[in-house]
Amino acid sequence: MTSFGELLRECRLRGKLSQERLGGLLGQELNLQKGYSAAAVSDWERGVSTIHANDRLLLVSLLKALHEKGGITEIEKANDLLLAGNFRPLDEDETQKIFPRVQAEAPKSPQGQTPVNPENNHSIENWPPYIPVEPYYPLPDREGILKSLLGLVRKKGTPRIISIEGLGGHGKTALAAELARRALQNNLVDMVIGETAKQELFAEGEIIQLQSSTLDYEGLLDGLGRQLQKWELLAMSAKEKEVFLSQMFLKSHYLVIVDNLETASNAQAIAARLSSILGSSQAIMTSREKLRNNSSYSMVLQGLSLKDSNYFLRSESQRVGTNALMRASQTLLSEVHDLSGGSPMAMKLLVAQAKYLDLDVVLEQLRNAKGNLFPFIFRQSWEQLIPEAQNLLIYIGKTVVESVSLKELVQAQIADSHGKLIAAIDQLVGYSLLNYSHSQAEIRYHIHPLTRQFVMSDLPRMWREQGLM
Repeated sequence: MTSFGELLRECRLRGKLSQERLGGLLGQELNLQKGYSAAAVSDWERGVSTIHANDRLLLVSLLKALHEKGGITEIEKANDLLLAGNFRPLDEDETQKIFPRVQAEAPKSPQGQTPVNPENNHSIENWPPYIPVEPYYPLPDREGILKSLLGLVRKKGTPRIISIEGLGGHGKTALAAELARRALQNNLVDMVIGETAKQELFAEGEIIQLQSSTLDYEGLLDGLGRQLQKWELLAMSAKEKEVFLSQMFLKSHYLVIVDNLETASNAQAIAARLSSILGSSQAIMTSREKLRNNSSYSMVLQGLSLKDSNYFLRSESQRVGTNALMRASQTLLSEVHDLSGGSPMAMKLLVAQAKYLDLDVVLEQLRNAKGNLFPFIFRQSWEQLIPEAQNLLIYIGKTVVESVSLKELVQAQIADSHGKLIAAIDQLVGYSLLNYSHSQAEIRYHIHPLTRQFVMSDLPRMWREQGLM
């Protein structure tokens, strides 16, 4: 990734500024007698010295000076520069100071959304009522993913389904919601509608029951009809609903969010049937289970990288006021990253608990997989696994240090037959519980750090809940 200094230099040169001139502009902006020297700017660009993260006035002044001279023309580019230096992105007040015209041209609606360009004569309806709008931090790696996915939305209808898959707690819903918001802001779609199959919510360390029944295909169609205020659809037959919606999806570019699809027993069928009526519209689906659909683009969301984890931890700590983590050393932040496997949900829980518990206590809870986090992430998937897949997961979690080959798994006699072992591997991969990589002409299998902690520490409780002990 490009460093802060390299990006700063690019922006300065784009604005046709010398180091001395940029330092002088900073002095004017900050009402300093001498301003900053060319040597100071040079040190920032070469990484010899850095701007302190708490010196927001200097950072905002720097971005404002670059913007006024044409070195930075977009909010996104300003945040890219901040992220490269591991600084938090601009808040609304800071953005207003630097980009007043942009803010004026894109006022917020009462629902908190940014309307699309009024020249296109589009209007944005309320955000889908059951799709949560979670805090999103523009992390470098996630920003790269979003840019790639936005490119798929621009294609209008191809692929019909964008599937965001992976372990629970990796931020699939937050990424899907941010993708939809940016698609609206960039006039790529006419409207966002959606439903969720989520039955449980994990908040403040507790599992909250949202609904008792799972989402089925006709229920999804009814929900979309209500959001479109097409009340006549509710009285139609299933086939008539499909025809009605397919005509709407063909005339306009809708973006349909179907969140947490893994809790629907017929997830694959829902994906296939919805794909057949989307026309020029598209759908974003989030699922812990891999969608096997020829019309979908599948993206498995991994845990955050160490750099992204550090930024996430500091940003979330600042948001909720957890001083202990804002002052934490790099060594401790690295330990949190390793224990959580880069799971945003695990790190959010840790940040929340660190407000009222000592850090060593919170870390010990994470090490021992205590609390409700692990059942929330793994229970639904665990209950769907065939016995051979459960045995395979336990075997790898308890005995394999790094990775294992298929030959080694056969020798371990985990399943009665080769076919059952292959089926177990296929199911675990489908639920993002088993990862694989190519090494020296063979495939090696390994598991996520959180999955290992779950296997090592929380399985007995899961068995008791299922009546297996």
